[in-house]
Amino acid sequence: MGSGGGVVEHVFERKTRLAIGDVLALAEPVTPSEARQREARARSRRDSITQLQAIGPAAQTPGETLQSILLQLMQIAECERGMLFEVNEGRIVRTLATQGIEADNWSRGGFSGSHGAVERALADRAPVFLSKAADATGMAGRASVISGGIGALAALPLLQAPDQLIGLCYLDSLDSERSFTELDGELLGAFSGRAATMLALALVDARIEALSRAHRP
Repeated sequence: MGSGGGVVEHVFERKTRLAIGDVLALAEPVTPSEARQREARARSRRDSITQLQAIGPAAQTPGETLQSILLQLMQIAECERGMLFEVNEGRIVRTLATQGIEADNWSRGGFSGSHGAVERALADRAPVFLSKAADATGMAGRASVISGGIGALAALPLLQAPDQLIGLCYLDSLDSERSFTELDGELLGAFSGRAATMLALALVDARIEALSRAHRP
């Protein structure tokens, strides 16, 4: 802002990182053709989310449903690795599904993702998005991120109600050019509510199954 309150405009000829207070941003020049391509891709991704939400629940076992939740969130986030956790009283109690990461390595202390991002998402009950491309400073101090070669990550709390945190999904990509955009946040937020409902139903089904097995002669 100028001294008279007017907006100061600047043309960026290459990728430029900006610091606005404590907010980091990445400015990137875009041609009209690139802008049209991005708009078309955004419409396509929104349409795919609408289609996912329109699909009725399939006849699956609880384990298959949990894996499906994780894979759908990975697809939306365009990440190669992910873990789905059950949360109770603000703490992770067990690993429900994994893809690309060793199963149940959270409880054994060998989690190869970002503990800090997961803990922050749990504490704030809000999504956390980080990437090397847009948040170089924020990523630099995370030893697990550096050692794992992670380019971008997301930690998504799954809320059945505003005060009922029942799960968390951790996603990451090794692509150093990957960054999460406002569109990513919009799409993941739109699907997270459905994911939380699917998770709640799968957990109930799993408990019913366990009780049924326990009472079989």
